[in-house]
Amino acid sequence: MNINDILNREIKTLVNENKIAGEYSVTWDGKDNIGNEVSSGIHFYSLKYGDISISKKMIIVNFTNYEET
Repeated sequence: MNINDILNREIKTLVNENKIAGEYSVTWDGKDNIGNEVSSGIHFYSLKYGDISISKKMIIVNFTNYEET
């Protein structure tokens, strides 16, 4: 399972191993492969199994620098 940016550049690899059929859960901390926080915007997550690949869009909203007034 990978996270890519809008230009299809890989941001984060969450799972890179073969799994048997079943239900799984993955938690992402919002950081890229080198530990930097991912910026707000449109990103895609993709799953690949066999010859089939599925990608879905997600929107990241980063409140790290948000100040309440």
